[in-house]
Amino acid sequence: MFGLEIIDLKRENGRRFFYDKVRIKKLIKEIEEFLEEESFMDDFNFSRKMMLSLEIKTNNSIEGLHDDINNIEEVIQTQNGGIENRRILNLYYGYRYILLNNSIDKDSLKKLYSILSQDLLDDYSIENMGEYYRENDVYIMNSNYDQLVLDFDKGMSPSKVEESMDSLFTYLENEKDEKLLDVFIKSQIIHFYFVYVHPYFDVNGRTARTFSLWYLLQNKAYPFVIFNRGISLSKDKYKYSIKKSRKGNITPFLEYSLKTLKKELEKEKTIYNIRSNFGESLPKSDYEILEYILTARTHKVREVINLYSKNNFVMDADKILTEKIFPLIEKGIVVLNEEEQTLKINRKFITMDKRKLKKLRIKSYLTEEE
Repeated sequence: MFGLEIIDLKRENGRRFFYDKVRIKKLIKEIEEFLEEESFMDDFNFSRKMMLSLEIKTNNSIEGLHDDINNIEEVIQTQNGGIENRRILNLYYGYRYILLNNSIDKDSLKKLYSILSQDLLDDYSIENMGEYYRENDVYIMNSNYDQLVLDFDKGMSPSKVEESMDSLFTYLENEKDEKLLDVFIKSQIIHFYFVYVHPYFDVNGRTARTFSLWYLLQNKAYPFVIFNRGISLSKDKYKYSIKKSRKGNITPFLEYSLKTLKKELEKEKTIYNIRSNFGESLPKSDYEILEYILTARTHKVREVINLYSKNNFVMDADKILTEKIFPLIEKGIVVLNEEEQTLKINRKFITMDKRKLKKLRIKSYLTEEE
């Protein structure tokens, strides 16, 4: 009716959520056109690569937990299970669990949550958990800790949590999607509704995003497993889109998810092109810096340094420049304009079709044609 898609998932007041199909369809078409002939992402190995250290970093980063990529890889390799490393290992074990292609149901979700929350819950959270979900109220803080005014939403009433989660599992099973973008839309509805219900006292966000990844893997929608990466770089917009959608119309959240996904797909295509043309494998630290360079709107060195600082351990700006950015400049992949203090990708490493390149947002991140 009137271009709206009514979803069989209810709010606290009993009314169902919905979204604007017309607005969403336009964004879907743009991504479908981009994905044509991008077969390198349509593969399980792509998902596996994305879902290890880099994905662990971004999923935790959304919660304000910033780890150096090298530290994450060391923790995984050594299996160092100290309490300070639990959030890393829990996601690692959680990803291994969903990569095994386990069926998604009430009991397997319980198992996934037990993995993701191991040693991270306080006594109150443990004591007030039922067999599957929380048995008391929970409040969700929306604003940043450094703001003076704290803004809270309330998770769904504990008396309605189990019924709502059961309806989510029913929604998963109904109407199998034929197109990959429909699978992505459904994964993000799962993502949003899980956060809205907030079935646990803690670790809801990481569980919601991992649940969404799980659904994508189950349906072989491999290109879209990078969606967390975009969220980690636009956390305020992410939280705002969730808050705005809680009223019933989830179009803002789906629009945010699709726009963010498109940016990440473009970045991934660009980085893949660079790696293919460079002729040698690149360390994950180079991969990470390329992501920040392709995110910086002003192309300024300072902005890239700030992006690194916001998503990693505290490091001196000069050290970030010399240890993280300069290696890419020395390889010729990145060009520094000393006068303007900007960083751009060396166009000679980009060999994608010019017609296609014109449609991409990333063309402004490349050096000028000679």
